[in-house]
Amino acid sequence: MSHRIHDLADDLPEYAGSIRKLKARDAHFARRLEAYDAVNAEVQRIESGLSASDWLRENALRRERMALKAELCAMLREGGRRH
Repeated sequence: MSHRIHDLADDLPEYAGSIRKLKARDAHFARRLEAYDAVNAEVQRIESGLSASDWLRENALRRERMALKAELCAMLREGGRRH
C-alpha cells in the first residue's frame, strides 16, 4: 500500500477541475473537502506508522473518510447544486 497522501483529485481525476471550481465558489464544499483532507491525512499517518492509533479509532476514521468522500462525490455529480 502506498503511504503517499493523495487528495480527492488523485482518487477522482475526472473531477479534478470541478473540485478546484467548487472549492473556490462553494464554502460548504470547501469545508467538507477540508474535513476529508484532514481525516485522510490522519489515516495515512496511521498507515505509515507516524501516528499511533488503536484499531477502533483507525476504523472510525476510515468510515468517516468514506462518508465524507461519498458526500463530496454526490456534490460533484450535482455540479455544486444543493437543496
